[in-house]
Amino acid sequence: MDPSESGSAAPTTCHLSWQAAIGREFFTDPSLYGRVRERLIDAHQRRGRVLVHYTMLPREIHLLSQIAPGDSSGAIARAIGNVVARWVGEWQAVRSPVFAGPYRAQAIAGDVELRHVLRMLVWRPVRLGRCGTPSHHAHSSLRTALGLRPAHGFDARPLLRLFGESVPQARAALRAWLSQRPSEREARQWELACGLALATGAVG
Repeated sequence: MDPSESGSAAPTTCHLSWQAAIGREFFTDPSLYGRVRERLIDAHQRRGRVLVHYTMLPREIHLLSQIAPGDSSGAIARAIGNVVARWVGEWQAVRSPVFAGPYRAQAIAGDVELRHVLRMLVWRPVRLGRCGTPSHHAHSSLRTALGLRPAHGFDARPLLRLFGESVPQARAALRAWLSQRPSEREARQWELACGLALATGAVG
């Protein structure tokens, strides 16, 4: 069952993710990063939806979404997945699936778990060899939250509220929190839970 269709009267926060099929990459043309980023933001313009965080990698797309009662992660996924598949297909003239399988949606129980998943996502580019530190990865909402890039439509306040009430306080706490890299065991356990174990080390 879609974790956001549990009948709860409270908003649900979910981790949604997509993986590229074998032999595929999502961003063979660099302009696709900007187009997909805009699509992630646009898919959350409906009342009650909040895009808390996103991370884009050559073979993975991850987002943390807050979803209102009566809405579903499936609706968000359809608004993103179908469009991304079409765009990638336009740049890669190969008659094969774009995605390795259906999107994955995992419900997140509370702010402690949300911060845990966020930690895994911001360190994911480092783990895959894309950069040396999380704040250097260009295709993540983290840089906007830290004030290192313009917002361009992304509202970083929901992410910052996980770390403090004021923006300066939250950014300072976020920077301190970033220094705590997940252990190898933590990362492997999380990858297994998300079906990402085979992707480890795939720099793309």
